Amino acid sequence: PNFTPAEAWLEAKVEALRVAFSRQLTEHWRESYCSTPSLTLDEAARCARA
Repeated sequence: PNFTPAEAWLEAKVEALRVAFSRQLTEHWRESYCSTPSLTLDEAARCARA
């Protein structure tokens, strides 16, 4: 049987975790700073960073 080399498997897993973490971090940031209907200037700046 052909198995994926350990390095390739690990790289794929790390990349998948990086993508998931980045997506969740962005979502959390938007929920924290972009959810109010009326934003202050500081809140709008934080929201724009997301």
